[in-house]
Parts: sequence; C-alpha cells; structure tokens
Amino acid sequence: MTEEPNPRAVSGDNKPPFVRGGVVNQHDTKAMAFLDAAGEWLKLEKITNAADAEKLVDFIAGVKTIIKLVDEDRAKDKKPYDDAGKAVQRAYLPIMEKMQKAVDRVTPMQTAWLMKLRDEQRAEADAQRAAAAKATLAAEQLALQAASRNDISGEVDAEEAIKVAAAMKRDADRAYSAKPIVSSASGGARSASLREVKTVKITNIRFLFMALQEDPAVVEALLSAASARVRSKDYVDGSLPGIEVVITHKSV
Repeated sequence: MTEEPNPRAVSGDNKPPFVRGGVVNQHDTKAMAFLDAAGEWLKLEKITNAADAEKLVDFIAGVKTIIKLVDEDRAKDKKPYDDAGKAVQRAYLPIMEKMQKAVDRVTPMQTAWLMKLRDEQRAEADAQRAAAAKATLAAEQLALQAASRNDISGEVDAEEAIKVAAAMKRDADRAYSAKPIVSSASGGARSASLREVKTVKITNIRFLFMALQEDPAVVEALLSAASARVRSKDYVDGSLPGIEVVITHKSV
C-alpha cells in the first residue's frame, strides 16, 4: 500500500486566523437579507402611507443594530492585534525617541560648523569676484588703449584677458553658491550638507488673504472654520459676514 505523502508546510499554517470566519459569515448572511430588503424599499421610491413610514423606522433601526453588532465583533477580533501593536510601540518607541533627541541636541553643532564653512566660502568667493572685476576693468582699459593706437596684437591680448576675467567671475559665482559639505570620518555615513529651509511668518494677514483667497486650501479652511462657528452653541444668526447658512434636514 502506497503511503500518502505528507502535505508540504505552507508559510502561515501555524498562525491563528485574523478573524472568526463563522461569525463573519453569520453577519454577512444577515446583512445580505437587509440589503435585499433595502432594494425593495428603494423600489417604492417614496413613502405614501403611515404604515410604511413606521415599517421603515423599524427597518433602519434593524440595519443600525446589525452595524453595531458587526462593529462590536470587528473590535473584538481586532483588539488582540491592537494590544500587540501597542506593546510593540511601547518596546521600541522610547529607544527611538531617546536616540532622536540625541540627534536633535547635536545637530545644531553640525549646522553651526556648516554655516561657518559657508561664510568662509562666500568670503573667499567675494574676494575672487572683486579680483575678477578688477581684472575685467584692467583688460577693458588695455583693449581701449590698444584700439586707440591700432595695436591689433594688443587688442587680441586684451580680449583674451577679458575672457580670463569672465571665467574668474563664473568660478567665483559657483564657489559662492556651492553647498558646504562635511564628509564622514569613517566613510560609512552620508556626507552632511547645509540645506535651506523656508518658513513663513505672517506680517499682514489681510494682504496674505487677498493674495491667496482663490486657493482651494484656503477656501476649504475658511469653510471648515465657518461651519464650526455656525454649529457652535454661541453662534448668533448673521454674526459671521460673507456666508449663507444652508439648512438641510435628515431623519435620525
């Protein structure tokens, strides 16, 4: 008699299921019944009598009850994983936070050094620019002098000197805008460089609003703030200019 081969182990076979399949199936079956009933209600298009209105109250309440029960079982199945996730966070986050604080404390020292390098670099570039400007002026004067005496050789030499001075200025401009870099001592880390970070300080909020009033993000922020104000218990009708309060109704 030939023995059946052992089934090959599959990754995940030794893990518990994420959800209780039987419970999910029960909820799904009940939900499908209510969804079918919802389709029948929608065929009516509108309520025409008190009896149907009362039945619809019961139907909506039944759907909400199913939703509540499903959510309770969802939370029950999810809780072990939420708890496990919180335990993982408690184990790892304090270490990361302490290490990040160390980085945050020493980074200003690195920034200060890079800014020092940048200032020295720019000072040297400014000196090179000044030298290039002086060389350009001298070369232009030589060109004028050579032209006044019809000295072709002198004109060519002056033109070459002007080109050299222009190259000096280009080199100085590149040196001025180049980012200062600090290399890794071991060679195993990424080099550090100075990065420009732009932030905004509002000096005139009215002018700023006029410039950005068509921005969708500004419109959304204003709509959110206005809606919160209108819904607050302290709101007085008409106290917020530039809006129209639209009132809609829905059954609860």
